[in-house]
Amino acid sequence: MPPLTIDVIALLPEELSLCNTCTAFLDQVKLRQASGVQSQDSYPPEYQLEVDKLASLVANISHEFGERVSIRLVDPRSLAGLVKVIRHGIRRYPTLLVQGKVKITVLEWESIKQAILSARRQAETA
Repeated sequence: MPPLTIDVIALLPEELSLCNTCTAFLDQVKLRQASGVQSQDSYPPEYQLEVDKLASLVANISHEFGERVSIRLVDPRSLAGLVKVIRHGIRRYPTLLVQGKVKITVLEWESIKQAILSARRQAETA
């Protein structure tokens, strides 16, 4: 059975949010060094706490479900992120999409775990 796809739609720190194409382009024209990418310490403490909480949650999902899930980080400022935001009517960040269907905006471990298990059962019966 293929792994469940979990898209984490979140405003990612600048150093993480560039796609491979953008990174290659900025490196080629030598703009990446001058782009003013901020270090983690320059973000407000509230944002740092949110990023840490999200990272911990993603680590928990990965640890609990291992290869049974595929986790993708998607920045809503990217083209792929914009498409997902519009298609799924996402208005809050971070939001998790399980199998592109189940939208989770309340980041509590038990609700996320139940949504993943439920999606897994549905995928097994289909």
